[in-house]
Amino acid sequence: MKKNINSCKLVPGIPAQTEGGFHDTESEKVYENIVEAKYAYQLLKMRLLDINHWQDYCAMSFAKFRLYNTKGSFKESVLSRHDLVRINVYASPELGTIYYWVKISDIFFEEYEEFERTVIIFIPTSHPRNQQSEIAHFYSSTSSSAFVINRRGNILSAAVYGRNETPNLDTNFLGKIKNRIISFCAVVGLSKVQWRNFTDGILNTNGISMSGD
Repeated sequence: MKKNINSCKLVPGIPAQTEGGFHDTESEKVYENIVEAKYAYQLLKMRLLDINHWQDYCAMSFAKFRLYNTKGSFKESVLSRHDLVRINVYASPELGTIYYWVKISDIFFEEYEEFERTVIIFIPTSHPRNQQSEIAHFYSSTSSSAFVINRRGNILSAAVYGRNETPNLDTNFLGKIKNRIISFCAVVGLSKVQWRNFTDGILNTNGISMSGD
């Protein structure tokens, strides 16, 4: 299924869409005033940067995310550009858990009175201890996923933007078949449902005081 790239949302700082599939997954929450929105933004910013606990904030059952340095050692500390993230996806009782790897290609912040934004961009990468440098992901290295927290006035939004989603064919025969199937499922919208759970979940501040106390 081929999508019309003209329907792809243009987002400043996000890689341009040129080939393959894409998705724009966004959730929004309106606060009573800017003071509450600013406080909530700082909370959500900390959540976005705390990759090791994404599944806790968002109640994600489909995947767990773990932060590593470029040498493949687990990190509890704050993430930085070029760090790696291992995505643990439970496939089935027969296959068990499958591990995919992405690299943080960029991370940036924008902070103004009326507008604030935190952006993390991931691209598929190889296992840090793989001498052959084979991409350990079902998407190719030209694909990207951008995770964004945004505040405009008293409105907060969370988004995941997938761009240039093409299957990783730089693998063995069975790997090519598997990657084609998984990437096709993502293109037709199955992954969008999962990312909607993420964007809705990370915005959920119910039961948390917005007073800053």
